[in-house]
Amino acid sequence: MRFDAGGVWMEFPFDEAYLRVIHGAVKPSTEVTPEVTPEVTPEVTPEVTPEVTPEVTPEVTPEVGRLLTTLQGEMSRTDLMAALGLKDEKHFREHYQQAATALGLIEMTLPDKPRSRLQKYRLTAAGCAILLESDFRQRMARGEAAAFDTWRAASPDTPADTGDALP
Repeated sequence: MRFDAGGVWMEFPFDEAYLRVIHGAVKPSTEVTPEVTPEVTPEVTPEVTPEVTPEVTPEVTPEVGRLLTTLQGEMSRTDLMAALGLKDEKHFREHYQQAATALGLIEMTLPDKPRSRLQKYRLTAAGCAILLESDFRQRMARGEAAAFDTWRAASPDTPADTGDALP
């Protein structure tokens, strides 16, 4: 599935597990390869252990969530603090700005000059994805079918697909 979030293309792959949960059991292939090795080779194939993938969505605190929903385009620290109604710079820095930066959800516009008076912050692609997921879940919880329609329209296997390839 693809989704265009304000000019940022995001791809959400669906696999056999998704099909099993949503569409019922997936039937395994019953085709048999006609070639069979007549003898056992001395080579032993190492046992393959499935790799555990980390959770895609990082744990977002309420403070970081507020910061993400407040951040519009590029904003300075003072603009963000004013928009959030905060006065304590240390509290903002530790619980909002540094927490969101550590999760890779926001980034500095001048990363080489972290103390610059011109420093601003903006959402990363991961931050946009968190906002989209959060918005989708909230709309579905409220029973808004349009949320599902928007999500479904972004899927490449629906008629609404534009056919644009991802870069």
